[in-house]
Amino acid sequence: MNTRILMLAAMVGVLASASVAARASALVQPEPRGEHGARPAPQGSRDAAVGRRMLRELIERRLEFSRRQQERMERALRMLEEGADPADVEAEFPDIGRGPSGPAGAGGPPGGMMDGDMGDGPPGPRGPGRGQREPGGSGSGGREAPLDRPLTDEERAAVREFLRTAQPRLHEMFAELEAADPDEAARRLREMFPRIRPMIELRQNDPALYELRMRELRTGREAMEAARRFIEVERTASSPEAERTRAEAALRAAVGAHLDARAEIGRHELASQIERAQRDLAEIEGRSADRDADVQRMMTRMIERERQRARDGDKPHGDEAREGQRGRPGRRGDQRP
Repeated sequence: MNTRILMLAAMVGVLASASVAARASALVQPEPRGEHGARPAPQGSRDAAVGRRMLRELIERRLEFSRRQQERMERALRMLEEGADPADVEAEFPDIGRGPSGPAGAGGPPGGMMDGDMGDGPPGPRGPGRGQREPGGSGSGGREAPLDRPLTDEERAAVREFLRTAQPRLHEMFAELEAADPDEAARRLREMFPRIRPMIELRQNDPALYELRMRELRTGREAMEAARRFIEVERTASSPEAERTRAEAALRAAVGAHLDARAEIGRHELASQIERAQRDLAEIEGRSADRDADVQRMMTRMIERERQRARDGDKPHGDEAREGQRGRPGRRGDQRP
């Protein structure tokens, strides 16, 4: 049972890395628009540019971290599959059993499986002490805690369908765990769901990107298996040179397919950004085309406001009156908040 739980934790870690990437990808998707394609006005071109650059750097760091973490969890899984003692795996990857993903549950220390031993992450945008740090930092904001309630039938069905499609072996192992220990399986399901939810939502919101993420997972797994096969051939003294050549060619093809999948994800995300930029440009051009009408509407509002002020005896009203109240001193001479 201990080996099965460790393998489940490692495989969920691989999926969680993909979910981190999915969440980061969602941040760069075209933003939703209001009626007639309207969007909130920017607070300032300089602040917007700085914020965009910082967010892009944050997303890129998270994506890189998720790739490194996926490779790390794959190493742990490979050790178990090759017959390593669970104690040896836990000794090399002590964080697998901690935090929200491990037996310690939500009360575990902030390291956890998603942070691992990469404790050199820089503070996040909110700075130290805010619980918002980059992956690898000491904050706790980079990971969702397990659900504190049982999953609904719909949520359980979504998780099972995702596992069946993305990780058939993990799906089978989870079914075995449900049969052997239903309570442990239910707890694991509550821990697993917040990590897998971004991928489930991605499947609904962007099926094309979801398929690319699944392809990235699948080709990564196939590359890992090809590397394992190559090492087996290499360590077998009696293996003919032709077999070694075939194993090397298979590994090369698998790694190439995995890199191709990553490149397709990059192209998809870039296309989304281009689409967003084109919509922004069309919106700007549309505003320019309606300039005369916009001028007339603004003039009308300004005139009506000034007429109302004249009728009221030049007394401020509405937002202006409330703004004036905030500047008045209180009874003790203090400024009102």
